Amino acid sequence: MKTTFKTNFEFYYDENMMDIPQTVLENEALSPAAKNIYIYIVYFITEEIEDIMRALKESDECRHDFETGFSELIAAGFIEHVISDEEEQYIVKKEV
Repeated sequence: MKTTFKTNFEFYYDENMMDIPQTVLENEALSPAAKNIYIYIVYFITEEIEDIMRALKESDECRHDFETGFSELIAAGFIEHVISDEEEQYIVKKEV
């Protein structure tokens, strides 16, 4: 089964700046781990990393935050997990 990540919003990114939604960064209910994982997921999407889940688990910067941060983002509604017969999809949202 193929796993993909995508966003449901447009954002700006270049090597000097990344336009992360303020609704995520200013959300007091999200832990620093969740915010960190959100930023890395958006970054990996822009860099067209093929296996984002693997990159999150293996990256030194993400590994510590992955378990709690990723689950927290799904529970909060910032990531929607959709499974079909052919594909597992994670849709990264700007707002809940």
